[in-house]
Amino acid sequence: MSGQSEEARSSLARALSSARADIARGEYLFGIASYKRAVDLARGVDPMVAGSDLVGADPSEDPKVGETLADNGGPEASGGQWSESWAPGRENSDTTPSVLGQCLVELGEAYLAAGYALAAVSPLTEAAHIFSESKELVLHTRSLTALARACVDCGEISAALDTHQKAVNAEPRDARHRERQALHLTELGDHLRGRGKYADALLLYNQAGELSLLREDRLAGSLRIQAARGECLVELGMNDEAIETLEVFQRATGAQVQALPSSVRSRALRFLARAQRTCGQIKESVESLRQSARALDGCTDVEKFEVFSRLGDWLVEAGDLTSAQDSYTRAAAVYERRERAGSASTYLWFLRKRANVL
Repeated sequence: MSGQSEEARSSLARALSSARADIARGEYLFGIASYKRAVDLARGVDPMVAGSDLVGADPSEDPKVGETLADNGGPEASGGQWSESWAPGRENSDTTPSVLGQCLVELGEAYLAAGYALAAVSPLTEAAHIFSESKELVLHTRSLTALARACVDCGEISAALDTHQKAVNAEPRDARHRERQALHLTELGDHLRGRGKYADALLLYNQAGELSLLREDRLAGSLRIQAARGECLVELGMNDEAIETLEVFQRATGAQVQALPSSVRSRALRFLARAQRTCGQIKESVESLRQSARALDGCTDVEKFEVFSRLGDWLVEAGDLTSAQDSYTRAAAVYERRERAGSASTYLWFLRKRANVL
């Protein structure tokens, strides 16, 4: 082993170690600089010399790395949350990975964490090509999944869907792999929905629904996708389709009450009620909002106040003043327990409205 190769090997190891330490501390720009140096060094390192131990010390072994991403770069950069599958430095496949490919995919993930999606595209594309050629499925899928996220952040939804389909095709007969890809698509859809991009989010949810296997042990995931699709449809004004989607969700969650957190069911039923009311289904909308009010465990006080007060309004319109009074009383109790459930002016307006009913 030549001295030059040994020196390059040592420099690459130090660059990777420094980059991962920077990422663990949430210092993404320093981490990116170190990863770029690692990439440059990897391009000049003899692959017979740069063995897999250069890639060792995987940062996924340190739980603080994932927590740092969730607490800092992930939500701050994307408006969503980084799941375990998005933490940089996931485990390597059983085969010896390409050192250059590993550096590139970690560089791309660091760019994503720092909010530089466009800059992430090039290293992730190259990494995906490297791992496709070397038939390293785990790392190939990882690079494609991150690349799809970069495409979404750049507004290239069609490219994101195509990239995810490539990830699915990498292991087409693996049911668990398909489910993981459905989860990734759902996360991307949530990311877009949180930014108000409902049409794009709907495309991702639709593809996630096609991938999701409707097995009983995966029921919760399928129901979450249905609820999210329904919400997007309502926001897009596609109320008839939204009602159809959310009524299926309503029946399924009514039969499987433990399948989802009650807060998810409550939110979906609020959107169902909104769509029904827009379509003139007044009686049905009141019943859906009643069901939403019965599933408020886990919801914020703001949500509880809004549901009870709105239900009171609708019950007044329906002429059921006794039930309206009860609903308004519940709303008042929420506010009085937690003053920040609404502004003072909102509460004063609410009290005047309630007095008219009483």
